[in-house]
Amino acid sequence: MAWLDFILRPAQGHVTTGGYFTRPPFDCARQVLGLDRMLFSVDYPYSSTMDGRNFLTLLQSTEPALTEAEMAALSYGNAVRILRL
Repeated sequence: MAWLDFILRPAQGHVTTGGYFTRPPFDCARQVLGLDRMLFSVDYPYSSTMDGRNFLTLLQSTEPALTEAEMAALSYGNAVRILRL
């Protein structure tokens, strides 16, 4: 089975934003996997929480800007759903 087929299977292939606080890797992951398979994270102590917060602001202020529903899904909603919290 090809690696992409494995990752795209249901319940597989979730990624986090930890350590990648720029648009190109975020947009690539969103295009390939979809926002429903992405989780916000910071990866402390290698990245600061302020860098993570600034990245969320960037996602809301640059095109294509995330909607409120997309921001809610990325920042906590997907974790609640995936981890069954």
